[in-house]
Amino acid sequence: MNSKPSEELSPQEQRALAALPRERAPRPELEERVVAALQARGLLHRHRPGGVRRWIGLAAGLAAAFLLGYWLGARREPEPPPQPPLGQWLLLLYENQGPWPADLTEADMPRIVEEYRSWARENAVGGERLELRGNRISLVAGEIDSQIVPGPEDALYLGGFFVIQAQNLEQARTIAETCPHLKYGGIIEIREIADMTE
Repeated sequence: MNSKPSEELSPQEQRALAALPRERAPRPELEERVVAALQARGLLHRHRPGGVRRWIGLAAGLAAAFLLGYWLGARREPEPPPQPPLGQWLLLLYENQGPWPADLTEADMPRIVEEYRSWARENAVGGERLELRGNRISLVAGEIDSQIVPGPEDALYLGGFFVIQAQNLEQARTIAETCPHLKYGGIIEIREIADMTE
C-alpha cells in the first residue's frame, strides 16, 4: 500500500489518519528474541557505538606505526659485517739495558708504574711483572742442565708480559705500539697464543 507524506494529505485524510488506533510497543523480551533470531541467521548485525571510529583510529595508528618504522629503518646505519673472533696474544716485555732517559729518576718510578697499570686496565686481559732472576733447565745427554736466566746486567732480559685480545697480528701490533714499555726503551715481542681446542 502506497502512502503519501502527511503534507500531501488533505485535511480530511489527515484527521482520518490521526483517528486510526496506534499499535502498542512489543514487550522487551519479544524484541530481544526477534533481534537474536535475526542475528543468528546473519540478517542483522548489532551496531556498536563508535565502531566505525574505532576502526578508523586503528587504521590510522597502524599507518602511523608503519611510516615510523619505515622512517627509522631508512635512517638506521647498515649493519657492519661480522668481525672475526678475538684471539689472545702475548706481549713479551724485554728490558733493554740501554741508556735510561736522562730526565727520569727513581722518584718517577711510581708514576711510570701507574702508567703501565692504567694501560693494562684499558688494553690487557692479564699480565705480570717477572722476577729479575730465574732458572733455565734442559735435558742434555740424559742429564738435567741448569742455567741462571739472564738478569738486568745482561743486554736484554724478559721483564714481564701482557695478554691482550686482537683479531689478527696487525691489530695486536697496533695495541702493542701504545704500550708505555716502548717509551721507556723496552722491546715488545708479540706472539699469538695457540687455540688448543682446534
